[in-house]
Amino acid sequence: MERRELLGDRLELVESLLAGGRIVRVQVTGRSMVPAIRHHDVVHLSHARKVDVGEVVLVRTGGRPLLHRVCARERRDGATWIQTRGDALPHADGWFPCSRIVGRAILVKSSGTNTLLGWLRRAKDAVLSKASDPRLRIVVGR
Repeated sequence: MERRELLGDRLELVESLLAGGRIVRVQVTGRSMVPAIRHHDVVHLSHARKVDVGEVVLVRTGGRPLLHRVCARERRDGATWIQTRGDALPHADGWFPCSRIVGRAILVKSSGTNTLLGWLRRAKDAVLSKASDPRLRIVVGR
């Protein structure tokens, strides 16, 4: 989502909250990530030290925030760089050092539905696959 309205002047506050271990919710504007993320969806972000190809990240790009999917990752001069692209866009945005990553998207709330993203989705799938084993009992709650 390429729109400045995503966070406006609050990007530093969001970075600080995420670095402190908080989860931050932002409402998205734009349609560059359709169908995964739609205009006005609420995206939950967490701190990201390392990201994998396929994850959706919030990146600082020349002062404006960008919420797009990582489509490539490589090492250059001792640093890790990522390339991002909106799911609905034909071309990649360019390369950014990982130091510009503000956070990773972990949940998308859209019209009453919740969609887990990235590592959180893989963890849930792993738990659910083990839950089908009759020898394993999962207790949720207390």
